[in-house]
Amino acid sequence: LTCMPGVNVIWQWDSCIMTFITNYANGTISAFNNLDNIYRLRRESDGFMAMAYEIDTEDEAYPGRINPPLMAWAEWEHYLVSGDSSRFLNVLPALEGCFSFIENNRRRSCGLYWYEDSGSSGMDNSPRSGYASESLLGSDVCFIDLACQQAMSAKYIGLMHEKLGNMQKAEFYASEYERIKDLINEYHWCEKTGFYYDFFCRHAKE
Repeated sequence: LTCMPGVNVIWQWDSCIMTFITNYANGTISAFNNLDNIYRLRRESDGFMAMAYEIDTEDEAYPGRINPPLMAWAEWEHYLVSGDSSRFLNVLPALEGCFSFIENNRRRSCGLYWYEDSGSSGMDNSPRSGYASESLLGSDVCFIDLACQQAMSAKYIGLMHEKLGNMQKAEFYASEYERIKDLINEYHWCEKTGFYYDFFCRHAKE
């Protein structure tokens, strides 16, 4: 028998999206057990969280590849709906680890961000970059969505720390949000069309 790709796998960003639905289930069902398992399986040495894990073995389904980092957004939206901030203290180490991993391992020399290929971005069939691109370096593409997701992560991690009274960390992540936002507006914005685009970096692989 053959198994279809992606079956019996827990996916990172799908798990985040599911929480936006179960937030309104009046406590009858929650998708946060998925996220908690992904947090548990993260690589503590550098914060890496895989895009997907095999349910049976808990191995990385696609080793070395990330997914859109939506976890901080999902946690903050849950708080806005439920009024319950009790998860923040436990999940922040995982959220900060993921943020740091992307900063340290998915930034080009120009300061912008790359996915391994379009599949990691969630846009599996998009021609934005080679699929799979050489050495999984995302060709010469700097992905607008990952830059925005990283900025969003910084914003919500900062707000969680502010809610917990950790003002030094709150200020740090607020400044990270502003830094990334400025990069996005400098490189990804096109004044002529009034739209944000991927940025093609001449020396993107450096």
